[in-house]
Amino acid sequence: MDTGKNKMVGMRKKRALRGTLFAVILSASMSFSALAAMTADGPGMGTAAGASADTSDSTDSEQVLKTEAAPEEGPIRMDVVYGYDNVAKSGRFLPLDIQLDNTSEETFEGTLCVTSQEPDYDGYSNNSQEKYDTYRYEFPVMIQGDSSLEKKLNISLCSKSDLMYITLMDGAGNEVLSKRLKMDLNTDAAQLFIGVLCDEPERLSYLEQVGVNYSMLRTKTIDLSVYDLPDTELGLDQLDVLLITDFNSETLTEEQTEAIWEWVHRGGILLFGTGARGDETLSAFSKQLLEYPVSPGMVYEIQMGQDRTAREPGENILSLEGTEVDLKGGTDLLTSGSLTVLSATSVGNGMAAAAIFDFTDLEEYCLKDNSYADYFLTALLGEDRINTLNSNAGGGNYNQFWSVQSLVNTGNIRNLPKIGFYMTLAVAYIALAGPGLYFFLKQRDLREYYQPAVALIAICTTGMVILMGTGTRFKGPFFTYATIENTSQTDKTETTFINMRAPYNKTYSVELNPQYRLYPVTGSPYYDQNPSKEFFGEGEADITIRYGEDATWIQAVDTGAFNSKIFQMELHTQNETGEGFSGEIRAFNGTVSGTLTNNYSYAVENAAILLYNQLLLIGNMEPGETISLDNRQVTFCATNFSYALASQITGVSLYDRNGDMEDATYVQALERANLLSFYIENYLSGYHAQASVVAFGRGKENLDFLKKNDYEAYGCTLLTSELDVNYEKGGNVYRSAMQKQPNVLSGEYDADRNTMYGMAPVILEYYLGNETDVEALDFHPLTAEASDSLRYYYTVPFTGGTQASRSIAEGDFSRPDLPVKSNDEVGRLTGTFNQMKHAMAQQLTTQQALHREEVRNLALEKDLEHTRLEVLKSQVNPHFLFNTLNMISCMARLEDASTTDQMIVHLGSLFRHNLRTKRQQITLEEELDGLEDYIYLQQMRFDGRITVEKSIRVQPAAVLVPSFMLQPVVENAYSHGLKSREEGGRILLRAWMQDKVLVLTVADNGNGMTAEELDAVQAKIVQSEQTGRSIGLGNISRRIGMLYPGGKMQVYSRAGHGTVVRFELPQTQQSEEKEETLS
Repeated sequence: MDTGKNKMVGMRKKRALRGTLFAVILSASMSFSALAAMTADGPGMGTAAGASADTSDSTDSEQVLKTEAAPEEGPIRMDVVYGYDNVAKSGRFLPLDIQLDNTSEETFEGTLCVTSQEPDYDGYSNNSQEKYDTYRYEFPVMIQGDSSLEKKLNISLCSKSDLMYITLMDGAGNEVLSKRLKMDLNTDAAQLFIGVLCDEPERLSYLEQVGVNYSMLRTKTIDLSVYDLPDTELGLDQLDVLLITDFNSETLTEEQTEAIWEWVHRGGILLFGTGARGDETLSAFSKQLLEYPVSPGMVYEIQMGQDRTAREPGENILSLEGTEVDLKGGTDLLTSGSLTVLSATSVGNGMAAAAIFDFTDLEEYCLKDNSYADYFLTALLGEDRINTLNSNAGGGNYNQFWSVQSLVNTGNIRNLPKIGFYMTLAVAYIALAGPGLYFFLKQRDLREYYQPAVALIAICTTGMVILMGTGTRFKGPFFTYATIENTSQTDKTETTFINMRAPYNKTYSVELNPQYRLYPVTGSPYYDQNPSKEFFGEGEADITIRYGEDATWIQAVDTGAFNSKIFQMELHTQNETGEGFSGEIRAFNGTVSGTLTNNYSYAVENAAILLYNQLLLIGNMEPGETISLDNRQVTFCATNFSYALASQITGVSLYDRNGDMEDATYVQALERANLLSFYIENYLSGYHAQASVVAFGRGKENLDFLKKNDYEAYGCTLLTSELDVNYEKGGNVYRSAMQKQPNVLSGEYDADRNTMYGMAPVILEYYLGNETDVEALDFHPLTAEASDSLRYYYTVPFTGGTQASRSIAEGDFSRPDLPVKSNDEVGRLTGTFNQMKHAMAQQLTTQQALHREEVRNLALEKDLEHTRLEVLKSQVNPHFLFNTLNMISCMARLEDASTTDQMIVHLGSLFRHNLRTKRQQITLEEELDGLEDYIYLQQMRFDGRITVEKSIRVQPAAVLVPSFMLQPVVENAYSHGLKSREEGGRILLRAWMQDKVLVLTVADNGNGMTAEELDAVQAKIVQSEQTGRSIGLGNISRRIGMLYPGGKMQVYSRAGHGTVVRFELPQTQQSEEKEETLS
């Protein structure tokens, strides 16, 4: 009986345990299901792939496109032209001109579809390979009977794709016709697309196929006219530079002018040639660009490259009719004496530049030698832009992806679930449904009700979870956004970035305002080395965008819960209500005065005025309020450190570095700082003369981009206006930046960020402008608040140490060490400075001790170098000799002796030159004579496949070079660069004077070297310079270092593009020995 009773108790305990376990599992499953729908930002924050589309109707096109199409048997015909004259770049927005002809008498209504492929980079995935999504763009069309319709579209073209599919559907969704668009894209070399607006474009032929900056870029000119120039900035996205010269810009339409200006803001380069028609050329843009009206043209003597030598004395000085242009905030890029040849000013993320001459007037000069075009374009673009274009990373929306993602990859913290409440409820439930309920029922002998009671508690708890999550649960697609609203007296431009997500893993769709232009922002495929997947344009698209009159409709197919799709939306309207900021601003010598008025109908917060490297904090302004700017503190800052500047304006700098994310005020300041930093970095790059007024609307939500307001949306809006500034006072003009970037004489200096790094002393040479009377020159240290904000960049502002540095520069190391007052970055920098001083003193003592020994060894070193030269002459490449002799033997059998005789003569002359020269240095004329024999024999060997061109702009008999300097370099070009190229190649030898320095370059367009191969060659040269065990480039470099103080040899190369070897030889040496001849 006791045994039975014990078994009964054991069974009850097991049932109680099972009941408790059942309750925990049931409640957990229901609770987690509810919690999964409550988070404002869910897992898998993958980024969107995208493209863009822009539409307009216009006149017929005469261009023809090669496409692959199915037989067209119906009444509708379709022709497609892409890019400019079927020339295009990948990774940019691609203009499409689609001509639809209806040959029937009935009206056709249907849909024009363009299908493309775009990357969808999931930055949070463990899979590093990018995914590629299919994007489908749909445009409703209606074609009257016996008529035509032209659709001009701009579709994003992925940088790894050369395919698009164009389909016409009828009203029932049936395919009428389709075309497979296979584009011929040049992916072998980086290209610089130059659009040309010119009444005589044939006179600019010298700009075609120019190798820019050692042929890192190859130019491609595209002739445009007022009839085919796009009227949207996306239609211009294929261009890198737009050149307007010998052309009346007033003939452009208002839409075309606005499109060009917006394109420049997005990063384009607008270049004007002035000359005799300077006023006409600049007329359409004079209000935005000119400080003063254009003066009448006159004839100027212009040196075609101040640092370049003439082919003959005075030959590179041209008399050209020109117009001097004063750009607002202009910076000199090229000068000729006291004359500004090329000046430029920043416009948003792009640049506008003006040359003093008309580019058509350079035709005759540059057709003889277009190196000036290379020189000019290199100065215009600058190193950073050249590197960006060379990497094919410019254009499109790819370069903005990561910064845009940081703006909109957020959420409303009010929608975050209160984790503490849920944890308390979970603990209470487990305690109640487990041992608490069991012992409670046991004491009352009601244990048989345990399982039903547990189920009831689980249901009640789940209900509480669901009820608590009502305020945080997403019911459908939702948006986070960031808006930049820029207003002027007449116009308003709104740029909104949206992040579209849904809380479920299924297909969904949204409707947006059709007045906005929409183009998705995509992840760049530049860093993905994997090929894109095969693209056939079939099946259901991952993203479908339909552009209708009533709404822009987006459908996302199985994108995954909380997976991001990011888009950019733009709206241009007239400022009919007079919103924005207005006022009169005066700035002079670090003092700002005037007034500022808030013309918005609501209050604004975090208002500030941004000048270049200067900041005025305004704070809050009520609607219609006017404030005085007099006697306000000016903060001296670094505009290029955008987040440091934004953190001061929004108040983020007042918080600890790791703020409390549950603090709504801090989170708001953080979001505003991110948006303001984005604006500064993308719209205020470089020197700007205007003042930018920025602020945030108090409690303002901008949801105009939504067609319906039944979507949940969260974000912030930045308000901006640009105001003119008066910099004149008492006949003087104030400028808060130098006229030109400094020339770095020594040390490591980053001009873009105005920072120095490394331990070497930095010496900068500044240019103050042409014919400028400088009244005063002031250097303002960063304000304390600005210095503190630089912590975000791990950057230390320079302070102190000036007197100590000056004494060291004068050779006095006896001054006491600078005191170390802190353990922060400044303290460590000061300690490092003291260590450097002691090291330099010790090094000076050692150098003085070694100087005498170095003088004694100098003579021995020269004798040793002379011996190495003899070795170089004695070890002429035996393969070359054998090949030449074999070729002579064959030629003797095949023809009369004339050709063979010439080859023997040149070979004998080459041997004689090698054997007779005993001097370390010879004239360039002598070196070229010996080289001419070598080239002739190589030309015969390669049957003329390899051409050699020379451009010698010095008197060869008047300058000295190391003997046997050029032949090894030319031989390397033949044997390593061009020998294996069946199509042949080209070697270019150039020589010119640059400030008493003879500069020679030997360039080929052969195979070139990879970065690794070039590093290996450089290392070998350095090793041979140290050991002397070389008869090639290392020996030449070592001899240059010994014979020419300050001379150097440099090697540049790029795989697939060729190699350039550059010599710089100061001409201060005199001939050391007389020539000895061998008869």
